[in-house]
Amino acid sequence: YYALNSRSDLNTTRVSGFIQDTWKVLLKKGNLYFTGGIRGHYWSFNQEMLFSPRINLSYYPDWKENISFKLAAGLYHQPAFFKELISRQGDINPDNRAQRSAQVLTGLDYIFTAWNRPFRLTAEAYYKHMNRLVPYQIDNVRIRYISDQESKGYATGLDMKVNGEFVSGMQSWASLSVMKTS
Repeated sequence: YYALNSRSDLNTTRVSGFIQDTWKVLLKKGNLYFTGGIRGHYWSFNQEMLFSPRINLSYYPDWKENISFKLAAGLYHQPAFFKELISRQGDINPDNRAQRSAQVLTGLDYIFTAWNRPFRLTAEAYYKHMNRLVPYQIDNVRIRYISDQESKGYATGLDMKVNGEFVSGMQSWASLSVMKTS
């Protein structure tokens, strides 16, 4: 059996903010919406200043069907939580940097009528490349982070959902998701 007793005082400051705007572009065969933004984050603990830009394009064609397409991409940062900073000896790792990912997503929304009731089909495919991940080990029911190491990985998948009134007067949905990670 192993016990670890330690005491730490940690005073840090986190400052974050974001700015975002949407622009509409009228096209001959529909409307295009462009949303762009950036999120900033500073953490005094490790002196890390982060910027996470993101964009989203949504296209609504002038077809008879009510359908829209989207494409989104961005960089995302996740600063460590306290448990991810602590080594197995109980020390706090000040060299820990934010986990980050680059993501791209494409999808569609389709509104249709079935059984004289409205339904919505949403489908999205995505890919996320991740690095500077904090690895961990599972010890029975306990998660033990390895704060002095970094890892990398990816996630890719497809999410599909149909929602509406399968039973008249009752909102419900059916969904299917497939994901692969490493």
